[in-house]
Amino acid sequence: MKLRSIYQTSLTALIWTGLGIAICQPSSAATVYSVLDLGNLISQQTDIRAIDLNNKGQVTGLTSYYYPLNENQIEFHGFRTAANSPINPTTDYIDPQNGGFASPSAINDLGQVVGIIPFGNPEWDIYEAFRTSANSPVNAATDKLGLGSFSFAQSINNAGQVAVVTSSRFLGSFSYRTAPNSPVNQATDDIGSLGGIVKDGPSLGSRFTSATDINDLGQVVGASWDINLQTHAFRTAPNSPINPNTDDLGTLGGSTSQATAINNLGQVVGFSTTANGETNAFLTAPNSPITNTSNLGTLGGSFSSANDINNLGKVVGESTTANGERRAFLYENGQMFDLNKLVTSSLGLTLNSAIAVNDLGQILTNSEFIDPDGNLLRNRAFLLIPIASSTDVPESSLSLAILIFTAIAISTNRLLLYKSTTRH
Repeated sequence: MKLRSIYQTSLTALIWTGLGIAICQPSSAATVYSVLDLGNLISQQTDIRAIDLNNKGQVTGLTSYYYPLNENQIEFHGFRTAANSPINPTTDYIDPQNGGFASPSAINDLGQVVGIIPFGNPEWDIYEAFRTSANSPVNAATDKLGLGSFSFAQSINNAGQVAVVTSSRFLGSFSYRTAPNSPVNQATDDIGSLGGIVKDGPSLGSRFTSATDINDLGQVVGASWDINLQTHAFRTAPNSPINPNTDDLGTLGGSTSQATAINNLGQVVGFSTTANGETNAFLTAPNSPITNTSNLGTLGGSFSSANDINNLGKVVGESTTANGERRAFLYENGQMFDLNKLVTSSLGLTLNSAIAVNDLGQILTNSEFIDPDGNLLRNRAFLLIPIASSTDVPESSLSLAILIFTAIAISTNRLLLYKSTTRH
């Protein structure tokens, strides 16, 4: 969401990329994107899975290196990139120094990352939630959130508040909202549930609440059991626990729903079952429940899921097509678009899922593929950078080249201006 001077150094490349679509880009009615390969400095034996994106264009995620002579031996690294840059293995790994690796789940605009690290040992038998300082690696002595084993830090806002989930074999799943840059206080931070409790079994009563995202107002979203033990999406009021009477978002007609993200306007996205048994992505109005108009549809198949929404209301996620293929999508201006049709270069891969979108319209995507030996499912990550937007992108012609050139120049100037006005 705020970009650095990479746009100065790579402007020529972007211009030539943009000119290239004068030959190959079909007519469309959505934003056009250039593509930054986040792993072009990493070996072919490395799987790169992008997790989250902030408003500076920093990406966090996890790399997995498969040793060529022993595919069962895997080396993991959590990473946080520089703004709008591919992964640099010498500077971007954030793993704790005492062993093990960091598995990130989210990043805020300050460069703070949250996720999980091994609990007391590098073997990953058990794990716990962490939150880093700004643009720093994990410090196992100071960054743990205090819930101990089997705790997950799911999301972080720009105030340093974290949505955390902890699980217990007998008590179920509990969720917490921390104070800014503080560990979990179990006496004050528990956000409760939608009221569902399982009273049989070895426990006195277990519940399920899984928080997935938190916005800058302190509103938390996720899913919880209601009194009928159905899993429903919820949205809390700012810095408040769940109110079962007001915070249950309902469904698209089926029995279950899950909220995945919330923006600062209170718009929530996620997925829900429908009356006919399909699973579809949804988008709510600000601080409103799921309604019939919340259904975003699909790319022709029977499944879609929304993964993120920015403060401009752009939604990204994944959907199946009519022939069952899984494709990354962008939803804007009331329409769902296959992102594979909006990029300016041929990747030789399919963008299967769009993970995050920031307020500059940059989109973080993952692409799954089978390795050359046909044995392992691998992943590559790409950052899509908007070049131009038009309600009627012209067909192949010189005018399209001029449009792209102009749009890149305008976009660059805006991004540099944004950087200068937000520098502290």
